Amino acid sequence: MKEIDDSDDVIDVFEVGEFDYSSNIPDECLACIFHFLSSGDRKSSSLVCRRWLRVEGQNRHRLSLNAQSELVAVVPVIFSRFDSVTKLALKCDRRSASIGDEALVLISLRCRNLTRLKLRSCRELTDTGMESFAKNCKGLKKLSCGSCAFGAKGMNAVLNNCSALEELSVKRLRGITDGAAAEPIGPGVAGGSLRVICLKELYNGQCFGPLIIGSKSLRTLKLFRCSGDWDKILEVIAEQVSELVEIHLERLQVSDTGLAAISKCSILEILHLVKTPECTNNGLKTVAENCKLLRKLHIDGWKTNRISDDGLIAVAKHCPNLQELVLIGVNPTCASLEKLATNCLNLERLALCGSETVGDPELSCIAAKCIALRKLCIKSCPVSDQGMEALASGCPNLVKVKVKKCRLVTSGSADWLRTTRGSVAVNLDTPEPENPDASASDGGVAEVGNEIRQVAGQVRGAFQKTGSMHREGSRMKKEVCSCLRARLVEFLIQSAQDLQVSPIVKYSALSLFTDRFYPALTGEGTKDAKSWLLQPLRESNLQLFALVAIWISSKIHDSPSPSVKSFKSLADITIKEQHFTTKDFLEAELVLMQVLKFEIGMLSIPFRFFEDLLTKFSEVARVGKQLSLEACMDIMDLIYEKGEISSFNCSSHHLAASIVVAAYAITVPLQKSEFPILVWVKFVTSCREEDIVDTVKNILMHVFEA
Repeated sequence: MKEIDDSDDVIDVFEVGEFDYSSNIPDECLACIFHFLSSGDRKSSSLVCRRWLRVEGQNRHRLSLNAQSELVAVVPVIFSRFDSVTKLALKCDRRSASIGDEALVLISLRCRNLTRLKLRSCRELTDTGMESFAKNCKGLKKLSCGSCAFGAKGMNAVLNNCSALEELSVKRLRGITDGAAAEPIGPGVAGGSLRVICLKELYNGQCFGPLIIGSKSLRTLKLFRCSGDWDKILEVIAEQVSELVEIHLERLQVSDTGLAAISKCSILEILHLVKTPECTNNGLKTVAENCKLLRKLHIDGWKTNRISDDGLIAVAKHCPNLQELVLIGVNPTCASLEKLATNCLNLERLALCGSETVGDPELSCIAAKCIALRKLCIKSCPVSDQGMEALASGCPNLVKVKVKKCRLVTSGSADWLRTTRGSVAVNLDTPEPENPDASASDGGVAEVGNEIRQVAGQVRGAFQKTGSMHREGSRMKKEVCSCLRARLVEFLIQSAQDLQVSPIVKYSALSLFTDRFYPALTGEGTKDAKSWLLQPLRESNLQLFALVAIWISSKIHDSPSPSVKSFKSLADITIKEQHFTTKDFLEAELVLMQVLKFEIGMLSIPFRFFEDLLTKFSEVARVGKQLSLEACMDIMDLIYEKGEISSFNCSSHHLAASIVVAAYAITVPLQKSEFPILVWVKFVTSCREEDIVDTVKNILMHVFEA
């Protein structure tokens, strides 16, 4: 990184020939002008003359740097010019070595007035560096760190030194040890000032419990995808923290017990419950009855039907100040919608997404009853043009309507609504009609290639003889070789079936164990993990690690997750060579995490993508119902069993798209008007058709041996 200094390379253009009128502008006014410029224009303008360079640098308060290891050499130069920085972002990509403690300490010595710090993927930072930084920057007000490797000591150093800290956001902090050995975090001197705490994707987030409980002025608490049972911690939080006004819970193991605890926060105004399947109407009723100041409520019911009209009617009855309601995967009817409209007279924003019961009668009810409504969003609901017509004469304060993925709503009704209600912005996103020949003029492949169809026909014929693609039936494949890896994959898949875990848990476990942990055992991944489970490495030990991979995945995705006792019972039956205790399971969990360097992110596994692709496909194609998730899962199982994942050498998104096309070719009979699935996949994934065709042929010919 090259920085500009006061050398002859900077030309004083205004000193040549003409009088420099800008010299009459005070530095303070020049600084104000710089603040109105974009980042690029500001950088270019600073090169006009030495004075502008100096003024721009001295008045730049926000700075974002590429935090690769080479940054340490230029830290003195950068912060000699930018000596007034108060907001700093240090970001490193995953493939590069990040800055270490030395660079962070140098920065802290030159930025004593720092109030905001963002750290991203700074994996070389340790507890020692964070301790030194915290002592030098005691005025810090906001800290955000993600994918860093320091642990509890470093975090406690910040909390013990930064008495003005108001906001803390932590995501995937890898240095926190597991189990009972985890060092409690906080609250320190920051306990009196913290207003916002956000925890994301933490494997052992409960060690932040003392911090949350000790933050007496806490106003906002956000917990996203943190493993473990949070009911008990929420009970203690509700007893100790009385100022909470905003709570977000997403993919968390929390039940009605946790909601009962939240109900004690009597001044709560904002509540988000996203994909918390153990929360039911009873829990929501308790919250509604005690949190009467609720203004914003977001619920993603994950289509479990555990929150329905009963809970929403309780909200309508006890929360008259409700202004914003978002329901995703929840099925309200006119009974609850009418109560909400009648009792919540300030309801201005309403979103209904993925609701099977929201049709024309419900939309007509909203139009007639929701007098204060200003913004309405309807997505993936069975409403039609008739419901849209009701909006023309209802909701007198309406300013915006958004309708997405509602197949029965046509563009004509949207145009009519725009004409009738000129002041209302209508945003309509209807699924495009099927057009088998849509890509012919583009030179693309308008249907599944003949070669793919020919190969798929052989596969389908074999499957028709065996009767099923499911694991329980006879599937067409060659005899799986007796190599160790194949046996372990078979063991993991069978164990997932015996434990009856969800598909996302199974494929997350396969990703953890087969794609990452098992290959690491042959590399340098075991250097830091010294355990009798790895020395020597027996097949029975690897079977234990396979079960632990399922256990970790279930704690992340399932609520409640199976207990360790259920895994031990299964191990007693299926692992013949050795007997493992509960303590062995806990040790194996820690060893596996150490080998993976605590990197257990599973957001990019193929299952997530082809599940989403199937949902989209069913919305645009008549044959969508013939293409099942089970077929794609069977193909995915075969790919893992044959050990072909790495051979594809493609992204998870690309592989998922190829699996969907392969499943289509096998399970959907040849149509008179073939749906242009390759064109559609290219449109929704941006993958090249030729690459998808090659991968599909690879799947059909090598995995199925057609």
